[in-house]
Amino acid sequence: MSYGYDKRIRYSECDGVGVLRYDALVDIFQDCTTFQSEDIGLGLTKMLGMDLGWMLSYWQIDIDKLPSLGDNVYIGTVPYGLKGCIGSRNFYMKSGDDMIIKSNSIWVLMNLQKQMPEKILDEMYDRYDIEEKLDMEYLPRKIKIPDLSITHTSRFTVEKFFLDSNGHMNNAWFIRLAQVAFPDIPKDRHLSRICVEYKKQARLHDVIILDTYEAEDGFYIDMRDEDDISYAICYCTY
Repeated sequence: MSYGYDKRIRYSECDGVGVLRYDALVDIFQDCTTFQSEDIGLGLTKMLGMDLGWMLSYWQIDIDKLPSLGDNVYIGTVPYGLKGCIGSRNFYMKSGDDMIIKSNSIWVLMNLQKQMPEKILDEMYDRYDIEEKLDMEYLPRKIKIPDLSITHTSRFTVEKFFLDSNGHMNNAWFIRLAQVAFPDIPKDRHLSRICVEYKKQARLHDVIILDTYEAEDGFYIDMRDEDDISYAICYCTY
C-alpha cells in the first residue's frame, strides 16, 4: 500500500542557500518507511525483539527539482516487492501535483544476532500491501567504477553519533560524508541522480577512506576501508 504524509522543509534540513540537502533527503525517505512500519505493527521495538533489521543494499534517487526552505511537500513510499530475504520499495516527493523526486531501493532482512539474511516472515507479507512500482528508469544494482584517476581523497573515523539501531553507520551518513568528496557544484545546479551500492557495514571506530573519480557526466566515490575493501560505492550525475 502506498503510504505517505505532508511535510514542510525545515531550516535544519537545508544547505547554506536554503535548498534541501541530499543527506537530509535520504533521512526523510528513511523516516517515511520507518513510520509505515511503526503504523502497521512492525516497528523498531517489534523488529529488535525478534533480532531482525532491514539493511539497505541499494539506493537510486532521481531528482527533477530539490525543494527549498519552507516548501510544502508530500512524502510517499510504495513497497513493490517481497521475495526471499529481499524487500523492494519506491520513495517519492511531490510538490503540489508535480512529482519532483523518485527513488528505488533494495533492502535485505537480516538476523542481527547471526549477521545473516533472514527469510521474510509471513506476517510481513500480510501487513505490507504490495503495489505496482513507480514509472521510472531502474538501473542495475551493481555499480562499477570505470578506469578513471582519483581526483580527491578524504578520510573519516566512524563516531558513536554515526550509528543507528542496527549498530552500524546509518545509510544517510554515507551520503553525508560523501558530500565532502563531491566536486564543486554550481549553486544554480543540483545532482540529477544519486546511486549508492552498500557493500559492507561500517561500525564504530572503523576508518572510511573516500576516493573521488570524476567522469564526463558526473562522478564516482569509493568509500573503502584501509584494506581497499569497499563499504559503499556512490555514483552521481549532473
